[in-house]
Amino acid sequence: HIIYAFPGMDSGLAMACLQVLTRLCSTSVGRKAFLEYQPRLLLDAAGSSLKAPSESAGGLLLMLRQARQVAFSGMLQMLADFVLLLLEEGPALQMRMETEIAALFTPQNRTLLAKDIYRQLLPLFSRSPELF
Repeated sequence: HIIYAFPGMDSGLAMACLQVLTRLCSTSVGRKAFLEYQPRLLLDAAGSSLKAPSESAGGLLLMLRQARQVAFSGMLQMLADFVLLLLEEGPALQMRMETEIAALFTPQNRTLLAKDIYRQLLPLFSRSPELF
């Protein structure tokens, strides 16, 4: 909604919005709320005025309709990671978690402090506690 509320925003604000959305959608509740989001108003095709939407595909459609002026270096990769975050299924997420956990305990990392392990595993745990 921020992207449509401020159509003239710069790329720095767009990147910050995407980072916040990624964090908010890292939980199942956040993902569901984002995917089911129904905007009250959208920009028309010319981008000059707001109108009531006739249909909506949730927040994902808003993200994919960003204006060209909000483009920044790495935006496509961030959008791809964000879409993956939204659509990732349980088994795929579980495999990804296992891979990241195994990568922590390599021969090069013989000694890790508990707080370092916790800091690195917290995003995985908060993403899906039931799978973790």
